Amino acid sequence: MTGVNDIMKIKFLGAARLVTGSCYLVKTDTMQFLVDCGMFQGVKEEELNLENFDFSPSSVNFVVLTHSHLDHCGLLPKLYKEGFRGKVYCSIPTRGIVEHMLLDSAKVQEIRHHEANEVLDEWSLIDDRNNGPELSVPLYDTTHVLGILDKFQAIDFDEEVNVNKFIKLKLLRVGHALGAASAYLTIKENNKSEKKLLFSGDIGNSNQRLDNRFDYVDTADFIIMESLYGNKYHEPRSEMDKKLAEIVNKTLSRGGNVIVPSFTYQRSQELLVLFKRLISSGEISNEVKIYLDSPLAIKVTNVYKRYFRYLGENIVSEFKNGERLFDSRNIEFLSDKNSSKGIRKRRGKVVIAGHGMCAGGRILFHLANNLSDRKSSIVFVGFQAPGTTGREIVEGAKQVMINEKMIKVQAEIHTLYGFSAHGDHADLMKWLQHIRSDRVNKVFLIHAEESTSLKFKKTIEHLGYNVIVPKMHEEYEL
Repeated sequence: MTGVNDIMKIKFLGAARLVTGSCYLVKTDTMQFLVDCGMFQGVKEEELNLENFDFSPSSVNFVVLTHSHLDHCGLLPKLYKEGFRGKVYCSIPTRGIVEHMLLDSAKVQEIRHHEANEVLDEWSLIDDRNNGPELSVPLYDTTHVLGILDKFQAIDFDEEVNVNKFIKLKLLRVGHALGAASAYLTIKENNKSEKKLLFSGDIGNSNQRLDNRFDYVDTADFIIMESLYGNKYHEPRSEMDKKLAEIVNKTLSRGGNVIVPSFTYQRSQELLVLFKRLISSGEISNEVKIYLDSPLAIKVTNVYKRYFRYLGENIVSEFKNGERLFDSRNIEFLSDKNSSKGIRKRRGKVVIAGHGMCAGGRILFHLANNLSDRKSSIVFVGFQAPGTTGREIVEGAKQVMINEKMIKVQAEIHTLYGFSAHGDHADLMKWLQHIRSDRVNKVFLIHAEESTSLKFKKTIEHLGYNVIVPKMHEEYEL
């Protein structure tokens, strides 16, 4: 691509006054590249995944991927499907995890496509004119995932890479999840002044145990910063641990089950280590059985074992190797549906299952069997996007639709957002203030609900930062 006005620009194509769909297009005089290419999640936003890209995928020179959550990587196969053939830069652990995340996502697309076609086929048979709607086409399939995976180039933290003669890239630890990174790009074209761009990625919760390492820089011309919990403070982790133990003990004592909707990547692994601690310390019974019911989470857990050395220093020091991290007679992995169904009648159990927002996956099976049970507890440990079943439940719905059946909500509902892998207001401020406001041209706030970003904007403007909360598809000169 050749520019016509010698001005670098950035266009916000996702997670702008929204939480999901992270995707940012940077245009320079000689090229254009993406930081993240994520999937929109939540009932209202999902349709955005079907829209055409706001650029020609074949004209994108490269992509930088901050981490493997689907709202950051989930549309990469679609990008490949539509013509992208450049490199995708990411951290070494991210390359190990993203393979499982994208292959699972492709499987979901293929299943939805198959089910939609069955419905549409039946519809056209009824229509004598046989001119019904066109058959559904999946966003992408496994072949597109394999194609994009072939374009990945994994780099290590602290390693500065020359992407080309104009751009240098460095990935910085950001404490969010295994392999998660901020992207620090230094761009200098021909005789133009050098510009430094810092994309925060998802800034982590400093109180996490599994991954709490952060790298900082002291200068950046432009910062693109997540602000999910910009107006909130998480409760201390010690309080969260105590509350979780109390919920488990109280629920099991009355013969109920504890059901935890959890994200397959990071949250599930964090919870497994925590339950192992609570059992060994005697805070919950050593007779309790913890089930991880998610084939994808099990695969990701194995990646955590493989890349153990990238986790927090305290974790590495304590456990010595990845195999010991999740080893416990109280923890059982359920890899197939028969195993999942086999624990249905067992009482006094803890089940960790995906999807974290109850938008699909095996958690729906467990909710259907436990939501109407007054003895059981449902424990939410992460953000619930608007329009999801999880959001309905935490906002007090008396009944919810699960697998086309209305289920009464009679179980105890708990929200423990202190377990979030995202940093709260204090974490975000600490991360930002490593770069003085007089060394920053602009801060763009993204990856949050609109009201949250606007509130956080006012806070950091008082500290002298020039702040913008971009809207979807808005473009700014850098």
